Amino acid sequence: MDLSSLGIAVLSAVAYSLSMYVKKHLNTDNPQSFDATKFLTTLIWGIIVGAILQFSGVPITEQSVEEQFIAYAGLIAITENIIKAIIRAVDR
Repeated sequence: MDLSSLGIAVLSAVAYSLSMYVKKHLNTDNPQSFDATKFLTTLIWGIIVGAILQFSGVPITEQSVEEQFIAYAGLIAITENIIKAIIRAVDR
């Protein structure tokens, strides 16, 4: 079984997590320290997205790796934010 979709999604999740950390850490008004829970949550979500895409049979080609990396990062970010919004709405 080729796990390339899963691998790309995991790398996308790591890149997304690190970029968000850097953005929040460099905020001069309210810098934040590294939060392992947020990182692991995003990483787990990336694994879930990657597994779904892996089992859907999306083929990976050498030409499309960069495109899929960016698309997976966007998909992880959007779906993670939607789920966070739903959880916050339910908690109110």
